[in-house]
Amino acid sequence: MREIGQIAFNLILWAVLAIMIMLSMPLLASI
Repeated sequence: MREIGQIAFNLILWAVLAIMIMLSMPLLASI
């Protein structure tokens, strides 16, 4: 069970990183 939690945590972390990059791209492009 602990491994599943670790994998889920990693997936959430990467998802948040991807969302932040997607959101920051238009801001960087508009500068």
